Amino acid sequence: PDDLLQPGHQWLLMDIIEVALRNNPQTRSAWYAARSAAADWLSKKGTYYPQVDIVANTTQAEIIAPDDVHEKSARSFEPAMELTWMIFDFGGRDASVEEKRQALLAADFTHNATIQDVVLIVLQTYFRYAKSKALVKSSEASLNEAAQNLEAAQNRHQEGFATIADVL
Repeated sequence: PDDLLQPGHQWLLMDIIEVALRNNPQTRSAWYAARSAAADWLSKKGTYYPQVDIVANTTQAEIIAPDDVHEKSARSFEPAMELTWMIFDFGGRDASVEEKRQALLAADFTHNATIQDVVLIVLQTYFRYAKSKALVKSSEASLNEAAQNLEAAQNRHQEGFATIADVL
């Protein structure tokens, strides 16, 4: 996000997780799979409702007789409506709706697991980075302390209070 790219902006762990979740292709794919499973389940639930089919047919016929000067035409309009409602199907509809519901639950669990995997990877990487930064600081402090100890040992050796072994 643009607000995080401003100079001097301090990145928080939540910002890093948000960017990772937004840009990870696995989370996007799992999200779309879960949305698709939800649409399949809702579509399958539609079999509980009645089905209405409406059809309208129109025809026009022109009759031209060779000895007749007038044309005759006939038009017909035939509307039809059919209502179908399955009342009992020995549990087949319930089973297919339950199958889609279970597929939705599986897709949701997969999506959640994908999110948790991405968050875990971000956390591990973040703390590995923090550990490395702390290790660099402690190594620099140790180096500074060793340099001070060397300087003190050299000064003591020059004054005659220490041996060369202390300097080494």
